[in-house]
Amino acid sequence: MRQRTRKLIGTFLLLGWVTFYALVVMAIMAGVAWIPVAMLVIWWMARPDPEADEA
Repeated sequence: MRQRTRKLIGTFLLLGWVTFYALVVMAIMAGVAWIPVAMLVIWWMARPDPEADEA
C-alpha cells in the first residue's frame, strides 16, 4: 500500500475517532455536570433551621 493511500485512510480514521471521542466525552459531561448543582441544593435543603426567637 502506498504512503499516500495510508495517509488518506489514516485521515478518515482519525476524523472518525475524534468525532466518536467528542460525543462520548459530551455524554459523560452531561451526565456528571448536574452533580455539583444537586449537591448544593441538597446541602441547602438539609441545613438546620435558624434558632431565632419568633415567639
